[in-house]
Amino acid sequence: MKKGYIVARCSTNAEKQDVTRQTKELTAKYSNQFNIAGEYAYYESGTKNKKDLNKILTYCINNDIDTIIVSEISRISRKVVGVLQFIEECTKHQINVLIDNYQLNSLNHDKTENITTKMMLTIGASFAEMELKQTQQRLNSGRNKYILEGGILGRSKGSEET
Repeated sequence: MKKGYIVARCSTNAEKQDVTRQTKELTAKYSNQFNIAGEYAYYESGTKNKKDLNKILTYCINNDIDTIIVSEISRISRKVVGVLQFIEECTKHQINVLIDNYQLNSLNHDKTENITTKMMLTIGASFAEMELKQTQQRLNSGRNKYILEGGILGRSKGSEET
């Protein structure tokens, strides 16, 4: 049986989001198709997770993992270039990336690059990046409105850094 490695990511901390939902759902869904060799669950922005992606890839190379399983493309990165670079590195090492929500595999059965998936990942990654930018714009708009209405951002006067 092929070896699978589950990757789960959330941008915020454990008090606000729980990555175990992703790992539990993926394990339940794929444990009959793969020998789940482990999981990498972490909290980091999808725009700043290059070190984590390198750790994931290194682990998979060193442990002969066949497939990295993620729930959706934005779990890899929120940047198009980040997704494509990670998929390219995985392809070099003949490691398939399975994106669950679209049932996409980065490699064909013969371990060659799946060009159709690559095209769809480029589009999907573009949407993930766009979604992030729209969220940032909404947050900035809300902050600006708050300030215009007299709100103050930052630390309270007299507080000390911790």
